[in-house]
Amino acid sequence: MFSGVKLNKARRDHEHEDREAVLPGALKGHVYRPQGWLSLVVLVDGRLEGVWWYERRGDRLSVGIEAFARQPYRVRRAAEEEANGWPASSAAS
Repeated sequence: MFSGVKLNKARRDHEHEDREAVLPGALKGHVYRPQGWLSLVVLVDGRLEGVWWYERRGDRLSVGIEAFARQPYRVRRAAEEEANGWPASSAAS
């Protein structure tokens, strides 16, 4: 199982046999969108803990994160560090 914090860039990497184990049913609508779209997800120690999105503005990359619940400082900091390490040209590739 994954340990740590990861902003998942691959659309289907978060599929899991027991979805309830990684994403409570009440939060399913945040990840599984209309017309089959999947949101980009924040993984924390193997669980889906939020969604994220990005916007390119010229040579800058703006990243937004919506956590499903308040996260500890270590998680917030790790997500910020990961996002800050991406060049604008590689956000969701």
